[in-house]
Order: sequence, then C-alpha cells, then structure tokens
Amino acid sequence: MLDLTHRHKVLLYILIVILPTFLISFIIWEKQKNILFSKHEKEAVYMLDIHQSQIDRLISETKTRMETMALFIDQENNPNQIQRALKETLQQEPRFTGLYIANADGTIEIGTQPVPLHHDISSEKCFQSALATKKTAISEVHDKKLITICTPIVNQQKDVNGVLYATLSINYIQNIMNVLSPDLYIVVSDTNNNFLFSAGEKTKDVSKKSVQTDITQLPWVLKASVAPVKPLEISQVVLTYAAIIYILFNIIFMLILYYLLKRKARLEEEKIKAQKLELVGTLAASTAHEIRNPLTGISGFIQLLKKKYQSEEDQHYFSVIEKEIDRINEIVSEFLVLGKPTAHQHKPYDLNQIIDEVMPIIKSEINLHRTNFQVHMDRRDPIRIYCTKDHIKQVLLNLTKNALEAMDMNGSLELIVKKEANLAVIKVIDTGKGIPEKMMEKIFDPFFTMKDSGTGLGLAICKRIVDMYDGTIEIESKLNVGTTVTIKLPLSNKS
Repeated sequence: MLDLTHRHKVLLYILIVILPTFLISFIIWEKQKNILFSKHEKEAVYMLDIHQSQIDRLISETKTRMETMALFIDQENNPNQIQRALKETLQQEPRFTGLYIANADGTIEIGTQPVPLHHDISSEKCFQSALATKKTAISEVHDKKLITICTPIVNQQKDVNGVLYATLSINYIQNIMNVLSPDLYIVVSDTNNNFLFSAGEKTKDVSKKSVQTDITQLPWVLKASVAPVKPLEISQVVLTYAAIIYILFNIIFMLILYYLLKRKARLEEEKIKAQKLELVGTLAASTAHEIRNPLTGISGFIQLLKKKYQSEEDQHYFSVIEKEIDRINEIVSEFLVLGKPTAHQHKPYDLNQIIDEVMPIIKSEINLHRTNFQVHMDRRDPIRIYCTKDHIKQVLLNLTKNALEAMDMNGSLELIVKKEANLAVIKVIDTGKGIPEKMMEKIFDPFFTMKDSGTGLGLAICKRIVDMYDGTIEIESKLNVGTTVTIKLPLSNKS
C-alpha cells in the first residue's frame, strides 16, 4: 500500500495538487467575476446619476434663462429690441434651436427664425399649461426630436400677455451624454417605454443586465447596459491566487509524500527489527537448550566432587562454581523467554495476587538499595488477565530491578496497578537518572544496555512477553528526573 509507484505518485499529485488548485481557482474566478460585475454595475449607476444631474441641471438652467428673458420682454415695448435679444440669446446658447414670442391667443408674433408653418400654437399642451399655471412648462419630444419650453410673460397685474416659446434639440443633450461617458451605452425613453435616442457606443458584448433612473425635470427614463466582465480583467487576479494555491498544495504534497516515505521506512525498519528479533530468539532458544544440557552434567559432577573433597577451601571453590552455574542458568532462562515461550500454560489470574506473590522479592531488593517505595493497587475488584504467572512476575522483577539500578540511594520507586476501561494498567515510576532521547529507539533491542554489566535482554524480554499477550509497553523518560514504564494488558473475560 505504501510502496508508491510512479503511477501512484502521479495520481496522488493530481488528487492533492491539480484538482484542488483547479477547483479553488474556479471558485475564485466566479467570485472575482461577481465582484467585477458588481463593480461595473455600481459604475453604471454612478454614471447614470451624473447624467441625471446634468440633464436636470440643464433644464433648470434653461427654465431660469427663459424666466429672466420673460421679465425683460414684459418690460420692453420695442419689438425690434426683443427680436435682437432673442437672436443674441440663440447665438450664445447652442441648446436653443429657436426662440419665439406668442400672444395670449397662441399666435407667434416675433421669432429668431421665419414664422413656422404652424404658427398657431394654442393647441399645444405646453402652451396651455403655461397659460393655466402661469409657470414654465415643458413638452414631450415631438417632431424632429425637439422639446418645446413655454414660459408665460406675466405683467405686474399678474395677467399673461404672451408666452416665450423656445425649441431645444435633443441632439444637444445627446452630445453632452456622449462626451460624459462615451463607453457607456445609454438608452433614453419616455415613461411609456418609447425609444427617444441613445448615447454612447453600443458594442457586440453588451450585457443583458441594465440599470435605470428617472429624470426629474423631464418625463424621461435613462437605462444603461452594465459592461460585461472580460476574461482579461479576471485572469490576472486568478492567476496570482492560482500560483499561490499551487505552491501551497505542492508543499502539502511534499509533506504527505515525506510522511508516507518515512512511514514506509519505519514499517520496513520495524519489519527488519522483528525479523532480527525472531532470528535472535530462535538462536537464543536453540543455544539455551544446547548450553543447559552440559550445565546439568556439570552440576551433577560438582555435587559428586563436593562429597569427595570436603576441605573448607575446596567447598569454597565449589560454592563459587555453583553460583556461576546458577547465573548461567538465569541467562539461559532469559534466552528461552526471548525465543518462543510456548511451553507455559496460560490461565486467568488476578494481577493483584501475582504482585502480592512477587512483592517479597521486590521489597528485599528495595531494602538493599535503601529506596522509598510506594504501591497503589485497586483491590475493589479482581484485575483478571489471561497469562502465564511466571511471565508477569519476570516482567515486574525486570522493571523494578532496572528502576533500582538507575537510582542512587534514597531514591523513590512507585508501583501503580489499576483498571482503565477493558485494560489492566501497570506503571513503574522511578526517580533515576533517566534515558537519553537518542537511546530511546534502541532500549527494546536485544543485547542493548546502558549499564556497565548486564545482558541487555531485560527490556527485550519484557516487550516480548507483553507483545505475546497483545499488550503494549511504553517508556517515558527525562534525564535527571526519572523514568515511567507503562504496561497495558487486555482484561480476561474468563473466570
């Protein structure tokens, strides 16, 4: 599974780097598209507001100019002077296409142009409104795209003597709009949605989305098409983010690849270590059997020699030989456990009872080392485990012995036994010199030891026994602080 081929790496690269980068870039593209479209929409609304203000201001200024001229005409009795003033105004104000004076009956009497064909304007709504309200009135767009403005000429007695009649070309307004925003396509229509004119350049890629606003001074509606978002506007931002995302996911990919390779190396290392341990165990077991047979014969001959040579000096030598033979037997026993200890019969035992049985041996060792010792055991319920009693005893003795040897006189040793869920937990805590961090990986290796004397098999045997019972053994250690060994064994459901 962890043997990553080139094909697997490519597939992993696609899943971790390519696909996420593409998906996130697509999301950013859509989001940026919406942001830019919203920006274009706001720009269109802003420009429409400017056009609205500009047109309203133009009409207001026109009304003001017309009302000023009406006051002048009311005070001036010379028709020639009035006509001259109208012509000067027409030359100065390009918004006007014609200026006329009509009497109260609607007949045009004076004008800047020859009298129009339809010189009677009495029927026009604009004229009638000016007479009725005595205020300036504006017409809708009519023939030749003109707007007419009628301002009543009112005397001091508030009577209407005539009407100042002016025509405005919407081309003038159209030109102003083209200058203000040549790139914005605007359609001007009346309140009945009838097309009047347009401003700005209409392009092929005009958006279907539009915004509109009403003109206050005129019965007009301005409608502007929102400029579509062009790919070039988005690409720069998206490419920047895509590059960052691509680099980030490449880093993640490299970390994952590193983790998988490291895990593979660790599993291979553990496999090799297990194979070595198996080999060592097999060799140790076979060697132990080969050693034990001659030792039995040697022990028998020593007993015969002890009877033959009774001197005190000879008996002393025999005692030394027997002690060394016992020590060899202990090492041979460890070799046998390091192998495959299948000769023992597993039964359910109360862990507390096992500890009680081995406690005298532990306390004797503690007395020799003058160590403070505390035991914490949960005796409310039996802590049953399925095991061989001698194996657990051996583990406890090995751990306590290691702890005592790691401490100076007057150190502290603590033994904790308890239940945790479906596990039996044993903790051996000492205040010894601790284990260097660089040595932690090797402490369970056979024949590895930090002591001046010893076989280096104690912890290896402990681990072998714990593994045999599907348990775990963990060691935490700090230099000059102490070491904590935690063993967890599954509880037995047998009674």
